[in-house]
Amino acid sequence: MNKVNSQDLKWQEIKFYIELKIIKGELKSGDKLPSVREAAGEYNITKETAAKVYIKLEEEGVIMKRADTTRYYVKPFTATSLKNKHITNLKNEVEEIINKAKNINANYEEIKPMRDLLEAYLNSLGSLK
Repeated sequence: MNKVNSQDLKWQEIKFYIELKIIKGELKSGDKLPSVREAAGEYNITKETAAKVYIKLEEEGVIMKRADTTRYYVKPFTATSLKNKHITNLKNEVEEIINKAKNINANYEEIKPMRDLLEAYLNSLGSLK
């Protein structure tokens, strides 16, 4: 079994946190992100880990560097595409859970608590309309 590197988990968590800030509108198109050094201090990580977060976000088209600076900025139209990416990921995770349930022959009573959680969430969305 592979060992999990805590720094690998940390950069993934921070990357997800930044993506959520964009989806929620806390970071908007064109907003300047903290420098790598500032991000390292803010998230209590090494500069190398902060740089990795930014590089991964840049590779995925979420942020960009402007030609005249070393700073990163949120790319235009990022929030909607990020939300769609995460919705697709959620759908895939639900499908994976269903397949795992099938593989272990889980019965209705064993699965019902998960269904109830999802139903409660869906009902809360309906009440917000």
